[in-house]
Amino acid sequence: MRRLAVLLPLLPLYALASCEDSGGTSATFDAGPTPVFDASDPPTDAAPADVDAGTAPVTVNVTRGGAPASGIVIVFGDAAGAVLGVETTDASGVAARVVPAGSQVTAIMGSATAPRLFTVTDVEPGDLLRAVDPSPALEDLNATVTVDGVPANAPEGNLQASAGGCASGIQPNLPLAFGLYSPCQVGGTFPLLVVARDSESGEELGFTFKKGNSVLFGDGGVASSITVQPTSAWSTAKTSHVVNVTKSPAAGAGGVIFYNEMVGGVGTTSAQSFTADPGAGAQARTFTGHPGYADFVQTTAEVRDYPSEAAISAVSTRAPTPTANTSASVDLSTLLPLITSATLNTATPARPAVSWTASGSLAAADGSLVVIRWFQETADPPISGTWSIVTSPTKTSVTFPALPASASSLAPSASASFDQPPLIVTVEASFIADYTALRAASATLNAPDAVFTSAPYGGIVPPLPAAGTLRATAWTRNND
Repeated sequence: MRRLAVLLPLLPLYALASCEDSGGTSATFDAGPTPVFDASDPPTDAAPADVDAGTAPVTVNVTRGGAPASGIVIVFGDAAGAVLGVETTDASGVAARVVPAGSQVTAIMGSATAPRLFTVTDVEPGDLLRAVDPSPALEDLNATVTVDGVPANAPEGNLQASAGGCASGIQPNLPLAFGLYSPCQVGGTFPLLVVARDSESGEELGFTFKKGNSVLFGDGGVASSITVQPTSAWSTAKTSHVVNVTKSPAAGAGGVIFYNEMVGGVGTTSAQSFTADPGAGAQARTFTGHPGYADFVQTTAEVRDYPSEAAISAVSTRAPTPTANTSASVDLSTLLPLITSATLNTATPARPAVSWTASGSLAAADGSLVVIRWFQETADPPISGTWSIVTSPTKTSVTFPALPASASSLAPSASASFDQPPLIVTVEASFIADYTALRAASATLNAPDAVFTSAPYGGIVPPLPAAGTLRATAWTRNND
């Protein structure tokens, strides 16, 4: 089953936050030509007239590779998207401005040929936001991992190596090799799991692993070839985890259960389908765990509306890594309403508008993400841009804000072609109280590659930043 065509391997779902870095990229990169902001931009030394003196500013802290990113342009706009002022992050990666409640903040990141724009709407005085500037080198990662050795006393049988959803074939002899792509690493590191299987039945006989393997050179460059060996002693222990799905939605939908063993933000995923039909009754699926390997586990049940497959609703729970067999139930009646349509209006290319509808109200959720992507192949060199907006759950439409004149080249132009349809994701989490809390925690949620690409790396829900449950409903591309 195809997801969105491969355009960007991994994109932060929510890029602005006040929380700690959740494993963002750690490679320093050359952002390419940086836009120069001149006197034609709005002045930045005065608060708007409708803001009381003494009002707390909105502060943005930008990091790149875990370190402060200076020189990043932050655009502050009013509720309608008009530019109020422009600030540039200082040596500590910080920019701040006093703006009215309900304003918008946009971080201009990436490069001139690969702009990555991130906007948060409905900000409030005193908000502390942070942006993480992505690494193009890790976004475009395409490395070969070779496993040329394993610990002694390996079980008799075939071997398979994996790093999340990137895996080798199953074969009797070393070396094992597989391609390593962006969704299989976080922050330039990846976990390695090697499993031995019975050559006839395919039953798992044992496993060994090594965590924290780097794809980075000492100077921050990215390797194209990595040789690694697992270091843990072979283990024959395994746990069994039964997931029961109940109260399936109406017929016409398909369902998948994902069981993810999360290591360093990368999930080793097992997936099994179920019949999303009320007449099917309760359905159980059993998964195998590897004691001592995962940092935590995450179980997700996902329902897709057929025949379009564009609408997906999911419920996901994070829990400590089990040391014994477990059983859990997922009540599908708690799914958020499906998003039923999304429209991208590019009549004004520099300020596109997106609107969407749902089968029920989403106003009680925590917030929504809207993502557009565009391409300007006639530019020299060509431009591939992404713009994401985090917005209130009460909204069913957004208009992307204006950029100052000197940044106009980083917005879509009249010659841009847009990826259709836009991506819409609405979330509600037990560990996030409301949209105010989401603005402060949004960088801890990263969109999984499955939202954007053809590879099913574990569903639409990213690794959760805390124990609890998250519900998400998304609109992607038909037949994605």
